[in-house]
Amino acid sequence: MAKGALWELAQQIAPGLRQEGVVLDLLSQEETLSIVPVVSLWSYLRNARRRGTTLRSGEEVKTLKVGQGRCEGVITSAGEYHAKWVIDAAGAWAGEVRKWAGPSSVQLTPYRRTIITFSAPKGLEVKTWPLAADLSHEFYFSPESGGLLASPMDEEPMEPCDARPDDLAVAETIERLKRLTPRLVPKSIIRKWAGLRTFAHDQAMVIGEDPALKGFFWLAGQGGAGIETSAVVGQIASDLILEGQTALMDVRAISPRRFSK
Repeated sequence: MAKGALWELAQQIAPGLRQEGVVLDLLSQEETLSIVPVVSLWSYLRNARRRGTTLRSGEEVKTLKVGQGRCEGVITSAGEYHAKWVIDAAGAWAGEVRKWAGPSSVQLTPYRRTIITFSAPKGLEVKTWPLAADLSHEFYFSPESGGLLASPMDEEPMEPCDARPDDLAVAETIERLKRLTPRLVPKSIIRKWAGLRTFAHDQAMVIGEDPALKGFFWLAGQGGAGIETSAVVGQIASDLILEGQTALMDVRAISPRRFSK
């Protein structure tokens, strides 16, 4: 990644490198983000700091500070923070955070998703493969770090936690590889892990002010697509907080108010 004078230099030397046989593509910011969307997260944090945001790490949020039906801040292991808005972007723990202020009509459920990575079969070039999914058999695989990753698309409801891969789900992944793509069955697994994908019961995101607790803003239920959707979801949230509306979509489908009807 480069900008300014460094980007101009890259453009100048690119033709010479190509003449020497170097395969080189210079990608615009938009093209880069379409391939590696996580790159944009670095600029999110950098620009936030530039605008006066303070990042607090290593502090445990203990509870919400509520007064006269309004969320006024949070109490952490390091003290109290007062704010006009408290944005609940706590992922699998988003529902638990809201419970500190009492019952809520918004109900979220985290579901475990298991992933394994393994080497591609010798002589098989997989780097340019797309993600391939068999929805009938609940299985997908795609390129990952020079090899492959696969998942049985498990959705085991769980309490918020540091999820661990389930041995049965790992075994099921191997079994589905044998049945659907036998050539890809690995001799060994490089890595296995699990994460939590959080959904509301209707599978739509939950974005907006809580109907019963003013000042508390939901930014949850992304179902494992938080990074990929962060640019537009962040803009929607910003519009709603600052303007009370957004031109990007009809927010009734994602509003937490839909659960209080």
